[in-house]
Amino acid sequence: MDYEESLEERPRIMFGDACFVRVCPDCGTFVKADETVKLYEMTPCVRETNATCKKHGRVNMPFEGFI
Repeated sequence: MDYEESLEERPRIMFGDACFVRVCPDCGTFVKADETVKLYEMTPCVRETNATCKKHGRVNMPFEGFI
């Protein structure tokens, strides 16, 4: 599935007001998200891994924005 073409169907997960896409940034496969994510106030980026990909191990899910 090409996630660039079907933005509405992207698998998402919410942590508070922060929305992440549940795909590996390297290969695009569905990932298993952690129970919690550590967010930093000034930057929406996550500095620690927050999901597990079957192919690439620990990865950062793409941050989509705040709702």
